[in-house]
Formats: sequence, C-alpha cells, structure tokens
Amino acid sequence: MSDDLVTWLRAQLDIDEKWARDTGGPLYGEPHDVGTPGHHARVLAEVDAKRRIIDKYELWSDEKFPDSNGGYASALADVLSMLALPYADRPGYRDEWKP
Repeated sequence: MSDDLVTWLRAQLDIDEKWARDTGGPLYGEPHDVGTPGHHARVLAEVDAKRRIIDKYELWSDEKFPDSNGGYASALADVLSMLALPYADRPGYRDEWKP
C-alpha cells in the first residue's frame, strides 16, 4: 500500500472533521438524520476511529515488519483500501486503491 493512499485518506478525514465541526453545532443528540448534531458527533467519532486504523497500519507496515506479523499489515492495507471507498468520488482517488 502506498504512502500516497495514507496521505490522501488522512486529507479526506481532515475534510470530514472540518465539516462536522463547522456545521455541527453542539455535539449531542440522536444520530439519525444528516445535519443533526448527533450526526456530526458520529462523523467525528468515525474520523477518530479511521485515524486510529491508519495509525495501526503505519505502525505495522510491511516495510517495517516484512512477513513477520502473520499478515497483519496486509490485512490492514486491505482495510485502508476499504476505508477509502466512500471517498472514491473525490479528486485524487486512484483506481489502484480499489480493494
């Protein structure tokens, strides 16, 4: 998996976080409808969770631990590709990143 995907995915998460913070109002409420405060809190929670996954990928990358982690890095690389799918319509997404 390329560093380009990690960089690009982090930028998409930054965009999501900025949107949620700029438009969300108070971070409470029911997360049912887009535009409700609860929805924005859920977006922020998802951004945090996705950033943690990326951090784990970087910690356990194949470059640092080739074939020593039982496929953990490869599995995380697959997960990164799947995390990028919802952003496939955004500029900069590459077909090579499709899982």
